[in-house]
Amino acid sequence: MSRRTALSSPMALLLLFLAAVVSTRAQTAAAAAVAVAEGAPVLLECAVAVAAAAAWSRDGGPLPRALRPAGERAAPDGTVLARLAAPRAAPALAGEYRCGPAPHQRTRLVVLPAPLSGTPPPPSSRPAPLRPRLFPAQTRGRGSRRPRFDETSLNL
Repeated sequence: MSRRTALSSPMALLLLFLAAVVSTRAQTAAAAAVAVAEGAPVLLECAVAVAAAAAWSRDGGPLPRALRPAGERAAPDGTVLARLAAPRAAPALAGEYRCGPAPHQRTRLVVLPAPLSGTPPPPSSRPAPLRPRLFPAQTRGRGSRRPRFDETSLNL
């Protein structure tokens, strides 16, 4: 199968999309720009051919000391994903990272300021308060009506 045909198949496109998804607790550099909050873990990945070595640089120079090689893993498309990781993002890590033999893959890492402690989350991320509703009990004939709690009426 030619390289052009392999990359145009739906499965290959799906695998490329999945390779670009941000990790659960880390930011992955598979896109042109990645933003990560200060203090969050960072994971940069670079796809290289199996026979090629991943050569990393930042802004044309050496890597910051905080970024360390985090091993390699095989990708479904036959390439190898070389990884760099830092336990906490800091402004000093921001910049353009290049990886691999020419042509280099480029990723711009942007480190966002950490949120101020004690600052409430934005309204859209706060859960709505629970407001139980009371409904009169269904009774036959005469008698007192006691309210009953209906758990299906919670505002979630």
